Amino acid sequence: MQEISIDDMSKEEIAVYLMKSFETTQYNQDAKNYFNKMLLRLVN
Repeated sequence: MQEISIDDMSKEEIAVYLMKSFETTQYNQDAKNYFNKMLLRLVN
C-alpha cells in the first residue's frame, strides 16, 4: 500500500478511503452500515 498524504486528501476522499478499508475488515453488516452513515454525515 502506498503512503497517503492525509493533508492532501479532501473529506470525501478520506471517507471513501475509510469505507474501503472498513469493507475489507471482518465486521458484521450492521456495524458497516452504521460506520458508513457516520462517515457520510462527516462529509455532508
